[in-house]
Amino acid sequence: MNENEILNIVNNYSIADRIRFIEAVVQKIREEELGLLPIRVGYSGENLLEFAGIWNEESAMQMEKAVEESRKIDLDEW
Repeated sequence: MNENEILNIVNNYSIADRIRFIEAVVQKIREEELGLLPIRVGYSGENLLEFAGIWNEESAMQMEKAVEESRKIDLDEW
């Protein structure tokens, strides 16, 4: 199976599932190829994406714009 075939399969899953898949692959490489111990310290954050939710592009742009506006300094307020 080539890279494009794998990506086509993986892209059918939600973003949260794709991130979990990538994290699992990286962990496997760390353990098998590099001989590193599994990362198991503290809270893994595995369910954090589901808890926090994932914004669509429009929501993310609205938040980015709001944050940008909040960072502007109004010299009249000082």
